[in-house]
Amino acid sequence: MLALLLWFMTINLGAELHLSLSNIRDLEGSIYIAVYDNESDFLNPDKIRDKKIVAVSNLGTMDLVFQHLPAGHYAISCF
Repeated sequence: MLALLLWFMTINLGAELHLSLSNIRDLEGSIYIAVYDNESDFLNPDKIRDKKIVAVSNLGTMDLVFQHLPAGHYAISCF
């Protein structure tokens, strides 16, 4: 019974979106990332599916993961 319950729970978790930010030159400030469901919602603040504000933690590249998203195509903005 427990295995069946765990199986149902994992089905509804959704997909993960892995994002790699490169060319980070300063160890100061934060990076704002917004995920939109589609291109037509891009940059519409009322249509953000998920967002993160992360402190810059290293130079070069930072990897981020957005979890529990439905499988699909997304538009991403970051600054």
